[in-house]
Amino acid sequence: MNDAVDEWLDTVSGNDRVWFAKRLSANDSGATASHQAGIYIPKPVLWTIFPSMKIGSNPDAWFSAEVMPYGESRSLRAIWYNEKSRNESRITQWNRPNRILEPDQTGALILFAFQKRTSEEDAEHVSAWICQSETEEEIIENRVGAVEPGEGTLHYPAGFIDDKSSLIQPIMRKDCTLAESDIPDAWVANFPSGQELIEHALSLMPKTGTGPDARLLSRRECETALFYSVERSFVLPKIIKGFSSVDAFVDLANSVTNRRKSRAGRSFELHLKGIFQEEALSFSHGEVSEGNKKPDFLFPSIEAYRDAAWPENKLRMLAAKTTCKDRWRQILNEANRIAPKHLVTLQQGVSENQFREMGEAGVVLVVPKRLHSSYPEVVRPNLQSLEQFIQETKSISEA
Repeated sequence: MNDAVDEWLDTVSGNDRVWFAKRLSANDSGATASHQAGIYIPKPVLWTIFPSMKIGSNPDAWFSAEVMPYGESRSLRAIWYNEKSRNESRITQWNRPNRILEPDQTGALILFAFQKRTSEEDAEHVSAWICQSETEEEIIENRVGAVEPGEGTLHYPAGFIDDKSSLIQPIMRKDCTLAESDIPDAWVANFPSGQELIEHALSLMPKTGTGPDARLLSRRECETALFYSVERSFVLPKIIKGFSSVDAFVDLANSVTNRRKSRAGRSFELHLKGIFQEEALSFSHGEVSEGNKKPDFLFPSIEAYRDAAWPENKLRMLAAKTTCKDRWRQILNEANRIAPKHLVTLQQGVSENQFREMGEAGVVLVVPKRLHSSYPEVVRPNLQSLEQFIQETKSISEA
């Protein structure tokens, strides 16, 4: 199946293709049983793929689709709901039940490869691949960069379409987007480290009375805007200058993709680390618990964990994963002394079945409060917010 993904990607990589990759939220998959129909697509992405839909009342466009790896064919409808109080865009007509919009696909990575004749015309066809495993997700992310919960990512696989650059960036917080003149010279010469970007985000988003859940999300959004601001100044001049060979272009594209993937994996942990320090929570980060096992966070410390006399009920571990659909199982063998195991995620929902599996395996899900509404209603009372986790961890240390 992994070879099939690579082969499919090669067949949809022409200069007439525009890719949109995202992770299915619980609203997308139907896990929340909401009245929203179809898969959410950000309006700027919609307008790139269907330019005719920028105007009008509830504009829509129909197009043919094949859904892989199942080989299913159907007609789909893109629509921008813009009347009355609604202002959202979606891809509809999936005709449930089907293999994509099922609750257990919540968190799965899906790649849409839209086919367009020119940048001014609407797409007439899409081939979509819904990932069946982490390996398939990794293959796609090696092409497009990290795909995190939320807005998704737009990508031109051939590099350009009608002179439009493949350097596509997500929608960002304007209050954290840096003008070129505001970017330190040192950052333009040498791309800043993740810690440098996070420290700058912290200076723009200080504690100022907000809770840890809100701080985590706002700072990560801010740091993302900083990252892409610097990336634009760092990479765009090279794109404008042009390339002497295909290899030179490929090297640049790979460096952009690798940098984005590297940042995504590390950023979440660093933001959490900063918040735990602000909350005066004692912890160890990235220490070996036993063998080759290295939990993201141990509470109150690695020294307490290694002290056989320290009560196990006063120990906590926290794994940090931006997505958890299948990856939650990776934490089950970490920190042998600790049960249950806590997992903090930014994934926008899980299905009831997924949540039941986690609970039966002894995993407690920690989710920033703002994201709780994206989970099935029956699941929400059993979620911990980040603030609840912090307070609980403090209380067992003080008991």
